[in-house]
Amino acid sequence: MENTLLMLILIGTNRKKRNKAKKLRINYQDQ
Repeated sequence: MENTLLMLILIGTNRKKRNKAKKLRINYQDQ
């Protein structure tokens, strides 16, 4: 159970980082 929770947390943080990167990329293209 603990291992699956850690995996889910890692996946969640990776998604957030990816979303931030996408937003930054979109902002960069707009400029």
